Amino acid sequence: MTPTSGTAPSDAWDVERARWNAIWLQRLERQLVRMTAHLQTSLRDDPQSLSSHQVSLITLLNRAHPYPQLHRRMVELIITLSPWPLRWGHWRSWEAMLRFALEVADVSIPASSRAALLDDLARLLFDTGRIDEALETAHEAVAQALAGEAPRPLGRAIHTTVDILRREGELDTAYAMLERAESRLEDARYAGYEIALAYLYTGRSLLLRQEGNLDEGIAWANRAVSLVESLSETEPHAVADIYYIRGVIHWGRGEYRDTIHDMEKAASLYAAIGDRYAESNVLGVLGLSYWSVGDYDRAEEVIRRTIAIAEQLNALQWLTVNVGNLGLVYLTRGEPSRALTYIEEHARLAKRIGDSYELMRATGNRGVVQIHLGEFEAALQALEEDARLAEQQGSREGRVATYVNLSRCLGHLGRLDEALDLANRAYALARDSGSATARLAALRNLADWLPRPRRESLLREALRLARQTERRLDEAACYLSLAALKTGKERRRLWEQGVALLRDMKAIAWVRGRTPDEPPCIPLAI
Repeated sequence: MTPTSGTAPSDAWDVERARWNAIWLQRLERQLVRMTAHLQTSLRDDPQSLSSHQVSLITLLNRAHPYPQLHRRMVELIITLSPWPLRWGHWRSWEAMLRFALEVADVSIPASSRAALLDDLARLLFDTGRIDEALETAHEAVAQALAGEAPRPLGRAIHTTVDILRREGELDTAYAMLERAESRLEDARYAGYEIALAYLYTGRSLLLRQEGNLDEGIAWANRAVSLVESLSETEPHAVADIYYIRGVIHWGRGEYRDTIHDMEKAASLYAAIGDRYAESNVLGVLGLSYWSVGDYDRAEEVIRRTIAIAEQLNALQWLTVNVGNLGLVYLTRGEPSRALTYIEEHARLAKRIGDSYELMRATGNRGVVQIHLGEFEAALQALEEDARLAEQQGSREGRVATYVNLSRCLGHLGRLDEALDLANRAYALARDSGSATARLAALRNLADWLPRPRRESLLREALRLARQTERRLDEAACYLSLAALKTGKERRRLWEQGVALLRDMKAIAWVRGRTPDEPPCIPLAI
């Protein structure tokens, strides 16, 4: 019997195509299952070995994506693999995978796994400048982690949420969230709760730092380290995070050698597990530490490396921070025109990503640069806006920085009574802040507006703090200002000490054309 013309070949082809399609699906499913099992071992034992295979892993997921019957296997693989592609730099492609997994995952996915995926997405959104969506996603991650009693995702989600809230100046909201989470942890004390508790403690320390309570801030950070320091083998990423945050608190206190110690510890842990982005964050803080002690060449080198990584990853938040920091390097070298280029870019980036904390920094730093360019009216406008932003942020350190620079600007404009009033307000704030650098800047500024005998005692105290904290630019500024108060050999000795420090820092531009009778106006940096 002859088949109807044109039907039998088509039917036969449809059957054959279905057969091959089924074989292809079975093969893809086996690959997904095998890869998930392989990753569970490899990511525990040697995650670095997988970084060279990251493209093929994402290709496998893309091949499976068109087939709904493989979506459950895809989600299992994504849960196992995340957040490693983010650490390896595949941000854009992994964002798509995270969104896919969260969209298709049903209630059978554990709350702890969902929390981890949500936190990975929240951090990615924050680092790429999408702050509102990041905050919403981070809140959901915290809720899921609490529901799933998952300490690691809870700790990370809390860290992300606090980081966003404090940059938005919502400190009360952040404290309330920490208290609710800590109460739940203390009641439950489920396995591994110490990790989440350590993140809670460091979150509190960051909020205290922003409020200017650095003594209490470092106490909470030390508690966090004591909870996790024995877990470097089993929880290296969490331990690295905690050391990193304590290093940030040390930096705020002017304890730069302690900062470098903690950052080097964090960097070694991040490098061992292959988290390139986190390692770049550490480099950024190390660069800032080198800047603080006057090692400007090394600071520039490290900050530029950080910027290059941030550009490669499209990490806009970290790019914003470090472009601003590079501007500070040029300012303190005595290159205000060059600094202004970077500080204006800092402000543009901060506006683009909606980061109010970085916008505050950029606005204030622009005002400082304009002082050193002699643009006092423009500087006044920028610094008054900076003062408004600092008040919104609830940042004591920010207010001290604003007040000392606004005081200096008003002095240049001849508004001496207002300058002295602000100098006294800055000193009162700095005195109880726990920040040696804030006290140092406030002392240097207040000395400018007081009678000669009192001026010398304040400068001597500032010099002591500058030496204690190894802030060589401040030390040089104190020597030059003290020289202006002396005569004869003592004047020459003090001036030469200041000039020698500036020459060693390659910041000699500050004294070109200057004399002890007319010393330079060196920045009051915090």
